[in-house]
Amino acid sequence: MPRYQVKELYGEKVIAGQTVDVDGPRKAAERVAGGPISSRALQEHWFRVIDEEESVVFEFSLAEPHGARLLEISDSPIDDPNCRAALRLSRATLEEHCPPRVLMREEQ
Repeated sequence: MPRYQVKELYGEKVIAGQTVDVDGPRKAAERVAGGPISSRALQEHWFRVIDEEESVVFEFSLAEPHGARLLEISDSPIDDPNCRAALRLSRATLEEHCPPRVLMREEQ
């Protein structure tokens, strides 16, 4: 059975690692992650799997649960003052780092 070196990373910092003997790199990442994984797509928390025999590197991240949505859009206004403050801060940060006219106005 192949042996894989699995490193758990946050950004570029290794936070955990172990060697596992399983049938493939995806299974190795799932064993260390404790659940389903997917191909890495710029997530901050991810897993590097190294096939020691073939000297091949794979990258995975935690899979999004089936049917999960990152954002629920509602027609109702946001009335929570803390939520409003967080949205203003996020918008200000985006406006500071994005080209002009990238973001729509709030009332649009």
